Amino acid sequence: MNNTFAIDKCYSVEFYQKLLYKIPEVASEASLVLNRPGRYAQSAVSLFESLASKPSDIVAVNQWPGTELGATNATMVRFSLQAHSLKILHSVEKIFEWCGPRFPDDLAFYRADGGLFMGTTSHEQYLWFESSREELEQFGWEGSIRAL
Repeated sequence: MNNTFAIDKCYSVEFYQKLLYKIPEVASEASLVLNRPGRYAQSAVSLFESLASKPSDIVAVNQWPGTELGATNATMVRFSLQAHSLKILHSVEKIFEWCGPRFPDDLAFYRADGGLFMGTTSHEQYLWFESSREELEQFGWEGSIRAL
């Protein structure tokens, strides 16, 4: 059974490296968002676009994990976790660096069935997992897992 958990030490380089190393075992896709046009550096937009393997991977959205905009739209790219995308995800050292204007916002990971595994609200430095404690312990975060 999955519950909602947070990790107390999610601000560190070590946390993000462990996450990227193990994530292909539990997730098959990820997403990033461009919210508020004109806010992002051109390098962030180029990186965002490079994650799409086909045009339909980039869609207009008014909600994504952790955020609901109402009538305003943002742009989301949802992409497979493959060598190319994992290399791009390694372009930052810490998970909350996925925040404009230098990078797209709000990294999320999804299971093969489409269900959310992890969501972030980067500008608030908030992260959560939809998981079991046992599954999260496999990442080596024992003692840092907190139920929400």
